[in-house]
Amino acid sequence: MAAGASFDLTTGTKNFILEAGTDNPIEQVTAPITFTIPKAGLPEANKLFIFGIEFLQIVNGQQYAMNNGAHNAAAFITVEKV
Repeated sequence: MAAGASFDLTTGTKNFILEAGTDNPIEQVTAPITFTIPKAGLPEANKLFIFGIEFLQIVNGQQYAMNNGAHNAAAFITVEKV
Protein backbone atom coordinates (compact mmCIF):
# COMPACT_ATOMS: atom_id res chain seq x y z
CA MET A 1 0.00 0.00 0.00
CA ALA A 2 1.22 3.46 -0.84
CA ALA A 3 -0.58 6.73 -0.21
CA GLY A 4 -0.06 10.44 -0.62
CA ALA A 5 -1.88 13.34 0.95
CA SER A 6 -1.65 17.09 0.57
CA PHE A 7 -3.26 19.75 2.71
CA ASP A 8 -3.43 23.47 3.29
CA LEU A 9 -3.96 24.40 6.92
CA THR A 10 -5.01 27.95 6.03
CA THR A 11 -7.84 27.11 3.61
CA GLY A 12 -8.69 23.64 4.93
CA THR A 13 -8.36 22.01 1.50
CA LYS A 14 -6.99 18.48 1.23
CA ASN A 15 -6.42 15.67 -1.27
CA PHE A 16 -5.65 11.97 -0.85
CA ILE A 17 -4.40 9.29 -3.27
CA LEU A 18 -4.22 5.57 -2.39
CA GLU A 19 -2.65 2.76 -4.39
CA ALA A 20 -3.42 -0.66 -2.95
CA GLY A 21 -1.07 -3.58 -3.45
CA THR A 22 -1.54 -7.30 -3.70
CA ASP A 23 -0.55 -10.25 -1.53
CA ASN A 24 2.95 -11.37 -2.54
CA PRO A 25 4.37 -14.54 -0.96
CA ILE A 26 7.98 -13.89 0.06
CA GLU A 27 9.29 -17.03 -1.60
CA GLN A 28 7.70 -16.11 -4.97
CA VAL A 29 8.64 -12.43 -5.37
CA THR A 30 11.08 -12.24 -8.27
CA ALA A 31 10.55 -8.72 -9.64
CA PRO A 32 10.57 -5.29 -7.97
CA ILE A 33 7.22 -4.01 -6.73
CA THR A 34 6.47 -0.46 -7.88
CA PHE A 35 3.97 2.02 -6.45
CA THR A 36 3.37 5.40 -8.06
CA ILE A 37 1.78 8.38 -6.33
CA PRO A 38 1.60 11.29 -8.82
CA LYS A 39 2.63 14.53 -7.11
CA ALA A 40 0.52 16.51 -9.61
CA GLY A 41 -2.58 14.98 -8.01
CA LEU A 42 -1.60 16.56 -4.69
CA PRO A 43 -1.69 20.32 -5.37
CA GLU A 44 -1.50 21.69 -1.81
CA ALA A 45 1.88 22.84 -0.46
CA ASN A 46 2.07 20.41 2.50
CA LYS A 47 2.51 16.78 1.44
CA LEU A 48 2.72 13.43 3.23
CA PHE A 49 3.71 10.13 1.58
CA ILE A 50 3.13 6.77 3.24
CA PHE A 51 4.27 3.27 2.33
CA GLY A 52 2.83 0.31 4.19
CA ILE A 53 3.79 -3.33 4.55
CA GLU A 54 1.69 -5.94 6.32
CA PHE A 55 3.07 -9.35 7.20
CA LEU A 56 0.60 -12.23 7.11
CA GLN A 57 0.96 -15.91 7.85
CA ILE A 58 -1.17 -18.70 6.41
CA VAL A 59 -2.39 -21.35 8.82
CA ASN A 60 -4.67 -24.10 7.48
CA GLY A 61 -5.48 -21.95 4.45
CA GLN A 62 -6.46 -18.85 6.47
CA GLN A 63 -4.46 -15.60 6.52
CA TYR A 64 -3.64 -14.13 9.93
CA ALA A 65 -1.90 -10.82 10.61
CA MET A 66 1.41 -11.07 12.45
CA ASN A 67 0.42 -8.25 14.80
CA ASN A 68 2.33 -9.07 17.96
CA GLY A 69 4.72 -6.14 17.41
CA ALA A 70 7.74 -8.32 16.65
CA HIS A 71 7.28 -7.92 12.88
CA ASN A 72 6.65 -4.17 12.62
CA ALA A 73 8.03 -2.83 9.34
CA ALA A 74 7.50 0.85 10.19
CA ALA A 75 10.41 3.27 9.69
CA PHE A 76 11.01 6.88 8.74
CA ILE A 77 13.02 6.79 5.53
CA THR A 78 13.48 10.52 5.04
CA VAL A 79 12.01 13.79 6.23
CA GLU A 80 12.40 16.93 4.18
CA LYS A 81 11.34 20.52 4.76
CA VAL A 82 10.74 22.38 1.51
